[in-house]
Amino acid sequence: MFKKTLYFLVFALLIFIAINELKAQESGSNEKLEIDVEEFMGVFDGVIRDDLIDNIGEKLPDDAKILTFGYGDFSGDGFQDVALVYRTSKTPVGSYKVMFLLNRAELSFENVGEKNVEWFDAPFDIGMMIEDGVCLVIHRKGEAWRYSRFIYAQDELQMIQDETN
Repeated sequence: MFKKTLYFLVFALLIFIAINELKAQESGSNEKLEIDVEEFMGVFDGVIRDDLIDNIGEKLPDDAKILTFGYGDFSGDGFQDVALVYRTSKTPVGSYKVMFLLNRAELSFENVGEKNVEWFDAPFDIGMMIEDGVCLVIHRKGEAWRYSRFIYAQDELQMIQDETN
């Protein structure tokens, strides 16, 4: 009888922890949603050269917290560009910034633009993907979803589509 009670209590505790973890993620209060600059740069170990990784870190504010990122060629020059979603201590609650970093011939990254994005329910309302020369940024505008597509052409960041569903 004691073993059954013990197993039940352990099982109940595990369920309680799992439910609280889900609630924290839904509310956006889970601190693990964001990583600091140093941890973020570690994502690129073995993917790009160390000097280019350091160059990305130099473009970010010291207190930046990164939520998500995309990696791919959105400029069409054959080099891997980076776009990332971050916030600082000065970023208003409920919003983030998207930074677009263009890879200049494997020599350095250049910040070619930043856009503000908002989330409605949780920070994971913001997502991005780079594919086929386009950087797609998805976020919430109120209760609707906003899809913005960007390219880098004619020496500038250009929004080629912006729609809200």
